[in-house]
Amino acid sequence: MHKKWQQKCFAWLLVGAMAISGVPSVSLAAGAADMTASEGAKLQDDKEPEAMRQQAQGAVQEGLQARAADNTMGGYLWLNFGTEGGYEKIFYGYSEDGMTWKKLNKVNGTSRSVLVNNAKGSDLGVRDPHLIRSVDGSKYWILGTDLHAEGGGEGGSGWDQLNASQNLVIWESTDLVNWSEPRLVYAGFDNAGCVWAPEAIYDDTKQDYVVYWSARDKSKADTEDNALRVYVCRTKDFVTFTEPKVWLSEDAVSGNEVNIIDTTIVKGEDGKYYRFSTSDWNTVVDVSDTLDTEDVLDVRNGEAQSTPNGSWKRLVTRSGSSAAGFVRCEGLTVYQLPDGQWCAMGDDSGYKAFLTDDLASGKFTLFSSASFPDGKFRHGTVVRLTAEEDARIQEAFGDRETEQETSAQEPVLTYDFEGDEGKRTITDSALGNNTKDNGKLWGNAEVVYDAERESNVLKLDGSAYTYAEIPMGFFDKRDTMTISMDVRSDAGSGNFFTFAYGKNDQKYNFMRVRGTQVRDALTVTSWESEKEVKGDGASTGQWQKITIVMDGAAMKLYIDGKLAAVNEDTGILTTDLGTDLLSYLGKSFYKGDAYFTGKFDNFKVYNRALSETEIYAEAMETVSLVRGASIGSVPDNPLELRGTDDHTAVFSCMEGKNIVSYVRKGTNLSSVPVALSVFDKDVQVTINGQVFTGGNLDLRKDVEIKASFAGRTQTYTIKKPEIARNPALLGQYADPDIDYFDGKFWIYPTTDGYPSWSGTLFHAFSSVDMENWLDEGIIMELANDNPGLNDKGVQIAASPWAVDGSAWAPTIEKKNDKYYFYYCGKKSGGESAVGVAVADSPAGPYQDMGEPLMTVDMCKAAGVNMGQAIDPSIFTDVDGRSYILFGNGSAAMAELNDDMISIKEGTLKQINGLTDFRESVIVTNVDGKYHWTWTCDDANSPNYHVNYGVSDELIQDDGKVNVTLKKKNLLSKNESLGILGSGHQSVLNVQDGDGKQRYFMAYHRFYTPLDIFTEAFGVHRETCIDEIFFDEKGEMVITPTLEGVPAVYMWKAKLNKSALNLTVGQSETLKATVEGSESAMNKSLVWSSDKTTIASVDQNGKVTAKAAGTANVTVTTSNGCKTTCKVTVKNPVKPTVPIKVSKVTLNKKSLTLGVKETFTLKATVKPKNATNRKVTWKSNKPKIVAVSKSGKVTAKKTGKAIITAKADGKTAKCTITVKAAPKKISLNAKKKTLKKGKTFQIKVKLPKKTASNKITYTSSKKKIASVSSKGKVKALKKGKSVITVKTFNGKKAKINITVK
Repeated sequence: MHKKWQQKCFAWLLVGAMAISGVPSVSLAAGAADMTASEGAKLQDDKEPEAMRQQAQGAVQEGLQARAADNTMGGYLWLNFGTEGGYEKIFYGYSEDGMTWKKLNKVNGTSRSVLVNNAKGSDLGVRDPHLIRSVDGSKYWILGTDLHAEGGGEGGSGWDQLNASQNLVIWESTDLVNWSEPRLVYAGFDNAGCVWAPEAIYDDTKQDYVVYWSARDKSKADTEDNALRVYVCRTKDFVTFTEPKVWLSEDAVSGNEVNIIDTTIVKGEDGKYYRFSTSDWNTVVDVSDTLDTEDVLDVRNGEAQSTPNGSWKRLVTRSGSSAAGFVRCEGLTVYQLPDGQWCAMGDDSGYKAFLTDDLASGKFTLFSSASFPDGKFRHGTVVRLTAEEDARIQEAFGDRETEQETSAQEPVLTYDFEGDEGKRTITDSALGNNTKDNGKLWGNAEVVYDAERESNVLKLDGSAYTYAEIPMGFFDKRDTMTISMDVRSDAGSGNFFTFAYGKNDQKYNFMRVRGTQVRDALTVTSWESEKEVKGDGASTGQWQKITIVMDGAAMKLYIDGKLAAVNEDTGILTTDLGTDLLSYLGKSFYKGDAYFTGKFDNFKVYNRALSETEIYAEAMETVSLVRGASIGSVPDNPLELRGTDDHTAVFSCMEGKNIVSYVRKGTNLSSVPVALSVFDKDVQVTINGQVFTGGNLDLRKDVEIKASFAGRTQTYTIKKPEIARNPALLGQYADPDIDYFDGKFWIYPTTDGYPSWSGTLFHAFSSVDMENWLDEGIIMELANDNPGLNDKGVQIAASPWAVDGSAWAPTIEKKNDKYYFYYCGKKSGGESAVGVAVADSPAGPYQDMGEPLMTVDMCKAAGVNMGQAIDPSIFTDVDGRSYILFGNGSAAMAELNDDMISIKEGTLKQINGLTDFRESVIVTNVDGKYHWTWTCDDANSPNYHVNYGVSDELIQDDGKVNVTLKKKNLLSKNESLGILGSGHQSVLNVQDGDGKQRYFMAYHRFYTPLDIFTEAFGVHRETCIDEIFFDEKGEMVITPTLEGVPAVYMWKAKLNKSALNLTVGQSETLKATVEGSESAMNKSLVWSSDKTTIASVDQNGKVTAKAAGTANVTVTTSNGCKTTCKVTVKNPVKPTVPIKVSKVTLNKKSLTLGVKETFTLKATVKPKNATNRKVTWKSNKPKIVAVSKSGKVTAKKTGKAIITAKADGKTAKCTITVKAAPKKISLNAKKKTLKKGKTFQIKVKLPKKTASNKITYTSSKKKIASVSSKGKVKALKKGKSVITVKTFNGKKAKINITVK
């Protein structure tokens, strides 16, 4: 296959627009497959006769003369694509004669794009644009290929020959100058791939548009039906399309794949339609009297014509392309020249013109004098302009030079985002110059309303390709300027640019707000030579005003109006960066960098250096006086505290004017330490009028504070802290292995906080509920041959071979009623290895086996790649066989012998498919499928994360271990919550006390709060636990949280009653049953009452009522699970004498209803204090009149019935007559004239033997004439009103009322 063809196959997006009608126009195409050697030789030998060339040139001159005589016609517009700023965009080209083409929209000699494909969800580029004009010339639409495959910009589908796109992209205009924003339209079938080069032509017989494009059917991949074919559908509005179907196919049943693409259609002077297509660099042409979309021309059914109707005839066959005058080309656009000749432009590394006087002849002549003095054009559409269109195009897109700006008081660029919500364009509202430099939004960038600021802001979510683009060249040669913006950064780490302008990743100026650091840097070589200014700003999640002043080679940085840093001489001018500078909000010039997460407001550029006074005054308009807070206590000596740290602060941040926080479980909320960070030392903070400079606050509920400075006062709220169960362990612990043994949860971690991970101690932690953890003490020490007893009186194990410490990443497995503790240590030469120790209890004492279980040398001997033999995990499969998994840089697995302390010979294997593997591989069997998790990136990186894959087999029949990647970043950072470096996981599956299968992941993250340590985060880590869930695909889902996991109970007590009602003096025994899957559970129970003066309980569950009121009786199991019964105690009830009902009456004694009409009877029972006032209802003829329990009667059919209401033996009756429902209604007048203040009584007449108890009256204008519920009309003021009278079944009559 031809290389260019391999690159050209890509998917298409249909771009929707609001089309009315259109005239024929054409688009370019793409093709593939090398020509045969004989065809190539023939093309080399063919020479265009000089006479023919001169004749063609003469025809062009005649055409120009003809155009000059016809002042209604203009020149030609070529809508084409090119690359700019790394992406494919739409450009305009122009020609007076259709043969000599120049590029439009030149600024300082460089052609600029006219349109970009920044539709939300787009592929970021647009190719092969097609232009269609409505019949009346009032509207235009562009259809383009939604594809980014060249130019160097990030993202896009690239040259994917199968999966790129399934949609179309459309713009709409009324003048060819101002275009709508692009939008994507679904191409019509789920398996569409390589959907590209869409075009459309108006069918005047059916008054709709025929839309066609090339595509593959992805469901036919790797079959004989995988070739590109031309699909067709119809639309009236470019929004809703008929189902697409194959229209053209050149692929034979067998042999090499033959594609057909890039179809374009014109209507000839003979009224016929000529359909040009490209088939592997060959041109084919079909002709038809109509735009028949039902007929299919498929070479498998014959090449001569379409079937079944024969509407389309093959004029130029694929094999006859050369004989027809075409040379190797693609991307045809066909149009008529001024002299009436037809020109087919075809591309092969530059466009060539093929001319004919008669389309029907199928014969074309290569015209060598077509010229492109401004450079090559790319695939697009040529249309002939009217004189009026020509004038508009020339005025809007003619050559121009950048105007010399004078120093302006007002900004020369302003994005305040007002009015931009829902748009993909941000509007320049600056007053300092005469240009409108509107920006473009990409990816998920959006303008939203920000309640905190009470204005619109630009929101960037940090997802790939989400940013705002400022017009190219705006910053060119701006050596003196001031750039200011309000910024809220939600990113506390990582490499990214908040704002940047420049040429590329060698020449740029960028500003970054990361955590509290604000940095601006300039370079003309690389990042290593950046000249910078930087300072400390507000905390993550807080708005601040950033101002950068560029004054020649000097650079200043202001934060919230205050000078933060100065670089007097960077040695670099903006001019040194070059011309046609790109500029972005939220995007870096480095492809590997992240995209910015945060918000922008009031982005401004001045073409002068603002004074400090001006900068301060501008900042004071929006500055936040409170910039951050710390809620909770922090450790005094964090470097010394590893397992003894009980500080309460976990996370604090500003969310607008709210200060939110998480504190550790058990924090005394009535007295919480609070420290505030303020804009200026003179900011005064008060609470209830009292000055607050820091200290403890009662945060059991929200606290309002006021901050005042320079005559301004702002109100903030310190929200009641949320409770964090993460970290699960106090102190610095990493690499946690979580397990469940004998009624307790266990965690075995690395003891962290030592330089270069040089710790030597292993602790064990236990919990009965996974929420409250107990340090069981040190169980092993690698730096002491005789470590003695731990504080629980248990002998601490020593390792004879691990003499250089580095006690890392342990794991434990229970088997054979023994506990096998696997750990990492360093041998005397510094090589890491895995050892094993054995105990009868999970808390020890352990006995080391004396030598390493796994080493790098063992891996080498087995042909297994291995960086370090570290981070073991143990997996016991359903067949009882146990395996050790481990690795660093590469992962491996080996089967353990039954003794669990030796490796089964010949089983050491490489694990394949662990994308980006660094360390810590875990496998879990869930319903017969193996779920693999592994950790990636460096432990010092905030991007340390867990990937996830699956396999159907643990080990394949060929002995290999292969894993299929499912998700990157299954577990990763969440900067907005201060969660960084999340990884080195272990997975636990248990069946809890409710019988539910649950999965948990223990992992570590950087120590919190993050500002406790300012460096070496990778050795200061803490252990967390979160629950794993499974999605609809059966795949793992987990979110790192601060909340952690609420208590998990493996057994619990179930009470026979959840509520109990007693009277004083009574007793009743509650029965409790202990349930759960844990065979070793302790069934002991403890009973208690929270109000023993109301209800007491003994240890057998006997509850005794003491006094009136409510109490909660609780039974607690040995693992702390509590089950409660609410006990309500009442005083004994004294006997009372019943009061009899004396009389029952009804609101109606008789009633006439129409069939299906309803009415509610109301019963009055006397006396009001009668003991039994309950009323029962009965109909003596329920088939005529039915009655509900509430007294609602329903007329079923004509006749009479008696309804009886009864209470305590007393009755009342109502006789109901049922007549037919009225079919019409008449009134005593159709119109009535009344004087103001006069009344008129409406009388209703129904047909004989009909009834409607319910008659409603309404007035159309109540202020002119009112009407009562009885039909009495009253004239109120001059005017006219209509009174409508309606029966229960909706029959109406009206009276027109005139008030004089």
